[in-house]
Amino acid sequence: MDTKNIADYIPYGAKYAVSQETLAQILNTDKRQVRLYIEQARRQGVPICSGNEGYFLPLTPAEALPYIIAQKRRILTAMTVVRAVENYLRQQAER
Repeated sequence: MDTKNIADYIPYGAKYAVSQETLAQILNTDKRQVRLYIEQARRQGVPICSGNEGYFLPLTPAEALPYIIAQKRRILTAMTVVRAVENYLRQQAER
């Protein structure tokens, strides 16, 4: 499947979000492959958002904002963890 085609199965509007499981059934694949299709499409510029209800294409900037905020929080959390491990490694190297 062309990864941009995944967007053909994703509705516009957060209230119409489609679950990963539903997409897997529609595409006759597993949830892991759906995640890969979504990731690839996002890397190609398709603005696929996700929330508790599933995947959707935003109708407005306001619909995309919660997704953006959640992703930024994930990044900040990951960076905090990376810094902690880096600090540990530095301390070990100084011994």
